[in-house]
Amino acid sequence: VKQFSQDNKVGSRVIRNTGGVLPRGFNKVVVATSSSFTSPAKDEATDYGDRMELINGHKLVQELNDSNLTPPAE
Repeated sequence: VKQFSQDNKVGSRVIRNTGGVLPRGFNKVVVATSSSFTSPAKDEATDYGDRMELINGHKLVQELNDSNLTPPAE
């Protein structure tokens, strides 16, 4: 998970580093960010096929809103 400002996008280096865990026995990785991804990062992610999922800030908010999760007590 990367918390970036809206104008600071996740780059391909993060995708490569995250994808590097797949040979260690993981079936799938998910990279979620409060921002978005650069075009090279999206291209890099396609090399992993369905074993890598990218979730940008808009999709993250949508999925949280659609879920039945209750916010934690403060």
